[in-house]
Amino acid sequence: MPPISESTRSFLSAVELHREGPVTVASPKSGTIDYLTAELGGDNIKMSHFLTDMWRLVQSETLTPVLRIRYPGIGTGDYHFLNDECCLVISRVTGGSYMENTGHNLSGWCALRFMVQGSFIESLDNQAQAQREAEGSFLHYGSGIQYTIEQALQGPLTGVVILFKPESVIKSLFSGHHSLLDELQAAGQASEPMAHLLSFQVNAELRELIRKILALRFDNPFYLMLVQSRTQELLALSLQALSEKGGKGANSIRFRETDIQQLTSVKHLLETDYAHHLTLEELARRAGLNRRKLTEGFKALFGAGVHEYLLEQRMTQAGKLLRRGMSVSDVSDKVGYQGHGAFSRAFKRYYGVSPRQFS
Repeated sequence: MPPISESTRSFLSAVELHREGPVTVASPKSGTIDYLTAELGGDNIKMSHFLTDMWRLVQSETLTPVLRIRYPGIGTGDYHFLNDECCLVISRVTGGSYMENTGHNLSGWCALRFMVQGSFIESLDNQAQAQREAEGSFLHYGSGIQYTIEQALQGPLTGVVILFKPESVIKSLFSGHHSLLDELQAAGQASEPMAHLLSFQVNAELRELIRKILALRFDNPFYLMLVQSRTQELLALSLQALSEKGGKGANSIRFRETDIQQLTSVKHLLETDYAHHLTLEELARRAGLNRRKLTEGFKALFGAGVHEYLLEQRMTQAGKLLRRGMSVSDVSDKVGYQGHGAFSRAFKRYYGVSPRQFS
C-alpha cells in the first residue's frame, strides 16, 4: 500500500471494504454515519489528503476508481476518482434524514454542485443558511471552512458534485482565455475568512447531461469512460455558463453569505405568504437589499424571477386545493387573487387547462 495520511488511514480502519463488480464498497463497522465521519477526521476533515490518498490507492490498484460509501439507513455516496485533481461525487439519500456538521479542509479546491432532487439547508463558516433546489453553484473552499448541511424536507435527495483544482482547468484553456476563470478564482482568496459561492442558472443542456450521468449503470463496460467524458463536459459547460454570466460587466453579481441569507428570507416569504400582494419594494425593504440585488440575485440563486417564483407557489397550491375538491372561487381567494377571472386566466396559462377542467 502506498503511503497515506493518518486521517485516511483512520477512515480505512473504520470501514469494511469489499468489491461489487467494478466498485469498492465501504460500510462503516459500527453501522452509524456519525462514527464514520468521526474516524475520517472529526471536526476538521482533511478532505484534500483523502482525495490525494484515494487516487494513490487507485493507481496502486488497491482500490477501484469508484468508491461507494454506504450510510446505513440513509443512502450512499459514490466517489469517482478520475485523476489526482478531479473527483465526481454522487450522493443519494433514500431514507431517513441527513445532516452533517464538519470542518472541510480542501485548501485550493473548488466544488461544482448540483442539487438534482430534494432540497437542503447549508451553512458556511456559520455565517448564514441557504436552501437551494435543483440549482448549480461553484464553491471555492479557500483555506478551509466549517460546513453544515441538513436535509430540508423528508424524502429522496440526490446531489452531484465535481471536486476539482482550478489550476488544472486553467491548463486546459486556450492561451489568452484564462480570464474566463477570474470570477471563480476571486471567490476563493484565502485572505477572505468567509466562504464564497458563485451561482448560475442551470440550462436544459446541463440538466440533460446530469440526467445522463445519473442514468449510467455500474454494469456498463464503458461506465468509467462515459463518467470521465461527461464529467469533463459538465464542468466545461458550467464554467462556460459562469463566464458568460461574469462577462456581463456591471450586471454580474458576486454573492456573499449575507446576500444569500437575505435572498433566502425572501424565498421563504414567497413560499409562506403567497396569498398577499408583495411589491418588489416591500420585499427589498424587508430583506435589507436594494432592488437590483433582489431581482438579479434572486434569479441567479433560485433560477426564477421573484414574480415567476411567486406565481409558481400560487399555482402549485391552487392545484393541490382543487384536487381536494375546493371550489374555484375559494381557491382563488386562498392563493391571493382578488378577481376570479384573473385567477382563471393565470391558471390556464400555467397549466394549459382551466381550473374547472383541472383534476
